[in-house]
Amino acid sequence: MHTTPATMTPARRGRAAAVAAATAALVALTGCGDSATTTDEATATSIAPLPRESLSATATTPAGGDTDESVPAAAKVKKPADYGIEDQGAKEITAIPTFESSHTDSDRTYLKALTGAGITVDDIEDQLIGAGVEVCRTRAAGELDVTLPAVAGQLVEQQRTRLGAEETANAIASAAQAAYCRTP
Repeated sequence: MHTTPATMTPARRGRAAAVAAATAALVALTGCGDSATTTDEATATSIAPLPRESLSATATTPAGGDTDESVPAAAKVKKPADYGIEDQGAKEITAIPTFESSHTDSDRTYLKALTGAGITVDDIEDQLIGAGVEVCRTRAAGELDVTLPAVAGQLVEQQRTRLGAEETANAIASAAQAAYCRTP
């Protein structure tokens, strides 16, 4: 008599499942046999080095001495040695270099306005400056600014402000307008 899973007793279903799992494990292990993945013989493998041709051997110059426009730009690039640059060994430093801010007066004014509006700018100054510059760029181009609402929403979600997303966007836009946007 042939039985189907619906007519099997729980004990028979358990045994059938165990047999199926054992069969699957044996099939999987058979694929990982020793002869398929390793050998006992030591096989020496070597790869022939790639031939290196100098730039002068591959680049051509027409008889008239003019440069050939068909030579790719990459082939015309000078090597560091052509500029007198050589590799140098590491040098011990005696003091840790100091960080000098590259922020302009406009950047500092913009960041101060954001801080005054209740936005924490620490460690994301450059990203906020980029958002401010983008406000001006999109306004000048007459484009929809999709960056501003995204940045404002992230600042709210990161708890860098107690303002709502729309208020944060307005604060960024206002500070950017005052610091970066050129009025004709």
